[in-house]
Amino acid sequence: MTRLAWCGAMAVLAITMLWVAPFVGAVLFAVAVATVPPWGRTLAERAIVSTIVVVGATALLFPRAGSTPVNDISVRVFLTIVMVVLVAMNLLPTTRRVPFPRPRLVDGLLFVFVVTLWLLLVTPFIGGTDADVISGLYFAGWDNHGHYTTFANTYMSESTTWPTTDGSVAWNQWYPSLHSTLWALGTFLFSGAGLDRVGLLTPYVQWSAVTFVMSIGALAWVATDIAERWVRRVARRRAMWASVVAFGVFAAWVFLGSPQFLFNAGFTNFVMGVALMGTASYLVVRSPKGARTLGWFIVPLAAVATIGLWTPLVLGLVPAGVIVAVAMIRHRVALGVIWLVATVGIVLFISIRQLGDVLSAGGQEDAADFARNIGEVAVGMAPFNVTAAIVAPIVAVAVAVLVSVPWTTRWGLAGPSVATATVALVFVPGAVAAGVWWLDSYYVQKALNASLLVTAPIIAAAVGVGLILALRWMSSRQAVAVTIVVGLVGLSTLGLAGTRQVEPLRGLPQFPGFEAIGQRYEGRQAEWLGELIVAGVDATEGLPEFAPVLWEGPGTLSNLWTGSIHGTLSSTQQVFYLSLPQPPEGEDAAAWAKEALSAFPRLRIAFVPPTEESAEFLRLRFGSADPRRVVVVTD
Repeated sequence: MTRLAWCGAMAVLAITMLWVAPFVGAVLFAVAVATVPPWGRTLAERAIVSTIVVVGATALLFPRAGSTPVNDISVRVFLTIVMVVLVAMNLLPTTRRVPFPRPRLVDGLLFVFVVTLWLLLVTPFIGGTDADVISGLYFAGWDNHGHYTTFANTYMSESTTWPTTDGSVAWNQWYPSLHSTLWALGTFLFSGAGLDRVGLLTPYVQWSAVTFVMSIGALAWVATDIAERWVRRVARRRAMWASVVAFGVFAAWVFLGSPQFLFNAGFTNFVMGVALMGTASYLVVRSPKGARTLGWFIVPLAAVATIGLWTPLVLGLVPAGVIVAVAMIRHRVALGVIWLVATVGIVLFISIRQLGDVLSAGGQEDAADFARNIGEVAVGMAPFNVTAAIVAPIVAVAVAVLVSVPWTTRWGLAGPSVATATVALVFVPGAVAAGVWWLDSYYVQKALNASLLVTAPIIAAAVGVGLILALRWMSSRQAVAVTIVVGLVGLSTLGLAGTRQVEPLRGLPQFPGFEAIGQRYEGRQAEWLGELIVAGVDATEGLPEFAPVLWEGPGTLSNLWTGSIHGTLSSTQQVFYLSLPQPPEGEDAAAWAKEALSAFPRLRIAFVPPTEESAEFLRLRFGSADPRRVVVVTD
C-alpha cells in the first residue's frame, strides 16, 4: 500500500502540473516513467522501457495521415492516460515484488552524457535570429527541410493529415513521420497553440536534438548493460567498472567519431528508429524470462514505432520476435501462437500500408520500378566509416559466438546487425539496375550505417570487458601502460578512419566529431541566405495560396524552405520547385513556369524578384497572365 500510495501521489502531482505548469509537469512525468512502472532494474533501464511504450502508443493513437487531433488538449489527455496506466500496473500481484531502482554511477554518467551532447548540438543555434537558424539547417543537411516540413505541418494543421491550398496531397504526407508527431505534441505541451511557422524553427532544432541524444543515450546504455552482465559472470566486483569503460568507449565514438553528422544531416528519425529497434531487441533477448515478460509488449510496440520512423529497420526486430515467440510458445502454446499471429498480422498490415502509400506517392507502377528509382539516389548520405559498417555484422556475429551466454542472447545480439546489413543487400539490385555503384547508393549506405550504429554498443562492451579482464592479471605499471596504448590506438582510429575525406589529409587528421561541430557553426556565417528566405516569406504573407519563388535566388533548396515556411507545401508545388531551372532566372525558368501553370491548373505562383530590373523582366513575360494565378511581388 505504501508503494501504491507513493505512485498515486506522484501521478496526481504530475497530472496536475501538466495542466497547470507544463514544464514542471513534464519533469515530474519523466521522473515518474523512470520510477513508477514495474519493469527494469535501474533508473535508465526503466526509463528506456517506458519510452518504448510511450512512443509505440503514440504511433498507434496518432497514426500518419490519421484523424486523431494533435493539440494542447490531446497531448495532456494522452500523458494523463499513460500515467494512470503506469500506476495501475502496480496493482498486479506480480509487480509488488519489483523494487524501486536506486541511482547508480552509470545512471549519472548517462544523464551527464545526454545533457552535454544536447548542449553541444543546440549551442550553435542558441541566441541567433530566425535567419541564423535557417542558414544553419540549410547548410547542415538537405533533409532538415523535409523533417521541418512534416513537423510544421502537423503543428499548424493540429493533425497528422495536412490540407493544402491547391487540393493536391501534401508533400511528404506519405513519409513515416512519427517523430514529427511527437515533436508537435511536445510543442503544444510547452508552448501551446499560436506559434507561426517561423516560430517553429527553434523548437524543431531543440526537439531534434532531444530525440537524437535520447536515442544515442539508449544505445550507450545497451553498451553498459552488456559489459556489466558479461563481467559479472566471472568477476562480479569488476562488473561496474566494465560498464564504465564501455560507456567511455561509446561516448568517445559519439563525441569524436561520425554520429554527429547524422544529426547535422537531419537523420534524427533514422537514428531514433535504429535505437528503438536495437534497444528493444536487446531488452527481450537478455534472458528467456525477459523474452516472455517484456517481449510480448515491447516487440510489437517497437515494431509499430520503427515503421513510423524508418520502415526498413523493422526487419531488425525479426530475430527478437522469433525469440519471443519461441519463449511464449514454450510457456503456453496457445497464448504464444495467438501472440505470434496477432503481432505478425499487425506489423504486416502497417508495413504494407506504408509501402503502398510510398509507391502511390512516387507514381511507381510496381516494386521493381520503385527499387530502381530509389537506387538512382547516390547523394545525400552523412559521412561515416563505410569499411567499419561493412565489417560490423561480422564483428557482432564473432562476439556473439565467443561470449558464454544463452543461445537466445547470442541470436539477439547479432540479429539486428545482420538484419540491417541484409536490408543493405536488398537495396543493391535497385542500385545495379539504375547503373549506380552499390556503395554509392544512398539507401545501401544508410542501411550499412544502421548496422554500424546498432553494432557500436556491442563493440564498446567488448572493449570494456576485454580491458577490465586483462587488467586483472597485470601489475599496476602494466595496467597503466596498456590503458594508455589502447586509448591512443582508439583515438587515432577515430581520427584516421572516421569518415571518407573529401580533400587529401594535411597535417594531423581531424576528428569527425570536431568536423561535425564546425559544420553546425558554418551556417551562421551565411546569415544572408536565411534573411533572404525570411524576406521571401514576409513578402508573400498575404498570398497563402501561392507558391513563392525567390527569383534569381540560390536555387531549389532555398525555394523549398521558403515554400514550407510560407505554408503547407503540396506535392504539386514540390514538383514545380524541383523541375524549375536553378537558379530560377532568365528565359528558361520563365518558360518552365508557364508550362507548369498550364500543366497544373490549380498552381499559383508568387515571384519575389530582388531588383526592379528583375521585376520588370517578369512583368513583361507574365503581365497578361491571370492575376489570380501569377503575382510579381514588388515590395
